[in-house]
Amino acid sequence: MSLGSGPVTCPLARMIQPSSARLNCTRSKPTGVALTKMLNVASPVAGSALAGACAAGACPAGTTMDDHAATAARTMAHRTAGAARRVTVAAYHLPMQPNGYAALRTAAALRTPADRGWIAVNGSDRARFLQGLLTNDVAALEPGGGCYAAYLTPQGRMLADMHLLAEADRIVVDLHHSVKDRLLERWDDLIFTEDVELSDLTPDTVAVDLCGPGASSMLSRMADAPTGAGAVTLYRHCAGRIASHAVTVARIDELGIEGYRLRMARDAGDALRHALAEAGAVEADAAAWEAVRVESGRPAFPVDMDDGTIPLEAGITDRAIDFDKGCYVGQEVIIRVLHRGQGRIARKLAGLTLDSAADSPAGGSVPGPGAAVSHGGDAETGRVTSAVRSPALGRPIALAYLPRILADAPGTEVAVVTERGDAPAVVTPLPFV
Repeated sequence: MSLGSGPVTCPLARMIQPSSARLNCTRSKPTGVALTKMLNVASPVAGSALAGACAAGACPAGTTMDDHAATAARTMAHRTAGAARRVTVAAYHLPMQPNGYAALRTAAALRTPADRGWIAVNGSDRARFLQGLLTNDVAALEPGGGCYAAYLTPQGRMLADMHLLAEADRIVVDLHHSVKDRLLERWDDLIFTEDVELSDLTPDTVAVDLCGPGASSMLSRMADAPTGAGAVTLYRHCAGRIASHAVTVARIDELGIEGYRLRMARDAGDALRHALAEAGAVEADAAAWEAVRVESGRPAFPVDMDDGTIPLEAGITDRAIDFDKGCYVGQEVIIRVLHRGQGRIARKLAGLTLDSAADSPAGGSVPGPGAAVSHGGDAETGRVTSAVRSPALGRPIALAYLPRILADAPGTEVAVVTERGDAPAVVTPLPFV
């Protein structure tokens, strides 16, 4: 088929060519009928390799529009999954700089998180609006406070996790960049008569993370804001200046150890990193950061949690869910599992400690994401989501979803598929360290 005077194209080429294809959800207003999924696509660039694929015989005879649509959907899912895991997978195989890991454990280490996005929620109804969407008690937040929360589907699966920081005139949502645009679209579609305005802060914002037992004292020396450990408890935040630049300092223990996220204008990022380094902070690489996270047993979105995960499975219930607040999206499923099912879920995130013996065929191998876990002769009973070589333990460790009966039985022996064969492993309570 042809589009105007442009090149001959086929439906498949038009559907899978844009890398930015998005799965959007729309809601009929004002009746609030069920969400309908639509695939937004664009035509290929003239002269692209996909243009004219049908005309060139690339599509099998008898291929229908439904076939093309299914292929496009699979392609989009593959791209989304690959992009979500790319940073973490790279961290598995990069050599770790020992000084960065040591600083995280004994002093202060810094990094610039490239995977974050920020949404500002303004308006007098902002807290009430988010209260009806998210799992934690947003309405109880006072300026200077914050919390960890999740946004669920009506079926109780996770669309995102996020850090919420309440300021005097807005709530700042800090979340993984891969879901930022999707949430902006969804939330904007749910604003009817409420006084709520959403804006994307990401293009003009950068963050620097400072973590480790020496982070608090370093900030206290450098900032004109009360950033000492006694003043900044978990999710407390304040505005101040560091190296003459305006910065918001928030206590966010994303790695499971003491940590602070410093948010500022994008053009101030380099100067702040330099100032922290001059004060003694060590820039830690991705491998060191990932090692501490996994040792702490902290799941990360979208690597260890995604739209197939119930918060109870990931072990974030205590941090992310308030059981005394009113209704929110997905609450019915969560309450049903807790009360009717007495909290029993089919699978849980668990720790695995792998064999490090050099004489074992797969001894010392670090499994990749998605590696199968087997037990008792079963071909597959679970899947690895994150894995690292632990400097503290001197052996590979992993986070994996296992059947509840295995996850709740520390010491159980299993096997994990690695590049060098099946590696013996033992179910281990979290955190590892």
